[in-house]
Amino acid sequence: MTIYHRVFLGFGAVVVVGWILVVLFADRLMAYPPGMILLPLTEPGTASPDGGVLWLGSDHLGRDTFSRLLLAAKLNFFAVCFSLGCVYVLGLPIAWAANAKAWPVTAAANGIVAIARAIPPFVAYVVVITSWYVGALPAFSIAALLVSLPGLVQAWSDLRQSQEQSGDGKVASRVLLIWSIDGLRRAALLSAIIETFQFFKLGPWLASPLFDNFRPATFGGMVGETWAFVRFLPSLPLSPIGALCLILFGLHRFAAGLEGLLLPGHRGREPAAPTFRPGR
Repeated sequence: MTIYHRVFLGFGAVVVVGWILVVLFADRLMAYPPGMILLPLTEPGTASPDGGVLWLGSDHLGRDTFSRLLLAAKLNFFAVCFSLGCVYVLGLPIAWAANAKAWPVTAAANGIVAIARAIPPFVAYVVVITSWYVGALPAFSIAALLVSLPGLVQAWSDLRQSQEQSGDGKVASRVLLIWSIDGLRRAALLSAIIETFQFFKLGPWLASPLFDNFRPATFGGMVGETWAFVRFLPSLPLSPIGALCLILFGLHRFAAGLEGLLLPGHRGREPAAPTFRPGR
């Protein structure tokens, strides 16, 4: 493993662990409620009226930017985990069924996989975008599942073959590790898609009445709402952009570092596509 992989593995691990800690302790770290009106358009480090400090300043409405970034990280984390969870929780049983020996189950699962394979990637991502546009997070997750399902079935088939060919489980562990690394990269993709649509004020966080008080409290939403003030206070839109880029870069580098450490010969290669036979 090269020094390059070690450095970025450490950096990615710090970012991922830090993101999780922020989610766990966001409520305690918030100096002010995200929707509380304080002083509008203040520079980072400005003292608030109650004697506190606005570490990242405040937006045009006077809301604390630091508290809103913490909430944005929390909302992004849960949205990504929910979508990624649907991909694996729903996808793995279908992948198992597609390689099972029970003919009716295998035939039904292979039918679902055939539908997923028949959808061109561009159309699949349009479905993802549309489902996010209408504010339906479950529909977004199902669309993400359709995009990911063929790869999951291939990996599951590779796992079954490895278990049949070697009893030590080393190859099986390798496939499971590939899944985990792929999950990190997929989380970065989902996070980017989510925040892109938040920038255009689309998606469930902005459509749901449960989040009326926190509508712009997402990375993309904060950038979209404060971009007009970039000339007066550059830190307003740049701080959520920086936070999101840090998360995305950290996820990618953590995945690349793990791959370089544990799978030096893999380099992102996917397992070969299996041949699905209902009676196998």
